[in-house]
Amino acid sequence: MKRQRAQLTRLSPIFIGTAATQSEYRCLSLGHQDVPAMAALQLRCGNDNVVPRDAEYYSAHFAAGHGAIGIFDNNGVLVGHSLTREADGNSTTFNVLVDPQHRGQRLHTRMIDKWLEDATHKGLQSVSARVRVDNYASLKNFEAAGMSRVAEEPSPDAPEHMTYWLKKSLRPTYIASYACEFRPLVL
Repeated sequence: MKRQRAQLTRLSPIFIGTAATQSEYRCLSLGHQDVPAMAALQLRCGNDNVVPRDAEYYSAHFAAGHGAIGIFDNNGVLVGHSLTREADGNSTTFNVLVDPQHRGQRLHTRMIDKWLEDATHKGLQSVSARVRVDNYASLKNFEAAGMSRVAEEPSPDAPEHMTYWLKKSLRPTYIASYACEFRPLVL
């Protein structure tokens, strides 16, 4: 039953929160119209595990053709988001934020599921993420989604912080088949 509910939750555009809160969450793609809500979320979350961003940064991100995934609560308030970039058959996610009052609802996992689903539907070959080495919760969520650590290096946005670079291939796995030619046995 628990596994079936988890599968339904991943497939549904409206995600149900914990039984204790009885709240509903919607996971949607974000755009220019969401920049003020994204900047407000950044202020509510603080800058403990991410590089600070402002409305100007988010606007430039969308103007460059990049995307974002957001989680809205039942009041229509943006309570989580992650930024995405696509290049050379790869989608990268970064700057994942979840409102402190909504943590523990598996919202980051839901954004990862939506990101992977979108990347698969677009036919991308791989996905990647950059996570600060001290952000254990985020690292755990990405690894649970099948991503593997491939490097540890300074953050390009904040070189004073070390990050893990995680990757996952989206290519289908094929089992090689070999054609065999049978010859009659000559005695």
